[in-house]
Amino acid sequence: MNIIHRKDLAKGFAGVGLLLLSNAAFAQFSPLFTVGKGSGDFLVKRPSCEYEGGVASRSYPYGSEIIVQKGAKVFIFLSSNRQIHFGEGTRFLLGDDPDVEGGKRIVLYNGAIETLLGTDEDVVYPLSVVTDAAKFDNFIGRVAILAESDASGYKTVVKTTAGKVTIEAPQMKPSRIGTGIGFAIGTKSDLSYTELKGLAGDFAVQLDQGASDPFAAEFHVGSIAKIWRKWAPLNKKLAVSVMLAEADGAVAKSYAFIEGQAPVQNGGQTEVAEAATEGTEEKTEDGGDALGSDLSTDSTTTTDFGTDGNNTSFGGDLPAFDEFSF
Repeated sequence: MNIIHRKDLAKGFAGVGLLLLSNAAFAQFSPLFTVGKGSGDFLVKRPSCEYEGGVASRSYPYGSEIIVQKGAKVFIFLSSNRQIHFGEGTRFLLGDDPDVEGGKRIVLYNGAIETLLGTDEDVVYPLSVVTDAAKFDNFIGRVAILAESDASGYKTVVKTTAGKVTIEAPQMKPSRIGTGIGFAIGTKSDLSYTELKGLAGDFAVQLDQGASDPFAAEFHVGSIAKIWRKWAPLNKKLAVSVMLAEADGAVAKSYAFIEGQAPVQNGGQTEVAEAATEGTEEKTEDGGDALGSDLSTDSTTTTDFGTDGNNTSFGGDLPAFDEFSF
């Protein structure tokens, strides 16, 4: 098995996206978060406590973990006019963001969320959402995220219903996603392969090219980027190959690189994607926990990403996990 560790794969995965809006004012969140009136049944685990039945209209400390029960939705207020909706079956932890002073982070293990934040582009809402496939921050307005894991890997679907967000992932530099965009990103459980697929609208993502400047990959409906990873046996650096294809299967770009080195282009031939990792091997040194290893596999989501109730759409008619090839 090609073992890839979190500390190697996710270097620099630390809130860099907030720098994109560094001239804007930072919004302030309340010292406690409040579960809104009208929320359904949920379990809450406060720091250093066991799970207990949650109570709507009550405030809880950051660092608490919540499981939304079947048939329920939960509405959480970070301040009086900034809220996040969570769909049934969702399990998440809401805590402080270790990378941003005063920021908050949602670790989304499984389920669906939708942000309802302000739309003022001169204000930064210091909120990040982390799934095992990607990190999201710089939220504005209404953004829906659905995450799921299974034996094959970690899968996330996103729709910027009436908002914007920045995505960051291994081999993907912080990239701003505008309104009306839908995409799916997934990573195999051994972290050897990632794919990013356009589902709605046109957008661009900055893809890593080793020592060269990032490549602005343009996505349309059906476009897909495929990223393979293995370890180079001589220098123990990550060997990466990337292929970007259009909806009709035509290869728009294909290249490979060793971490820290310039990429090798091949003029759009698919062979580079597979050949680039030949002669590589698994990494056997101790190197920290694998990306996503803290994800509990005994909690799965039954969330319907198309449900519309209590003013929450969770992405409308956005398709879910049948978009992935694994």
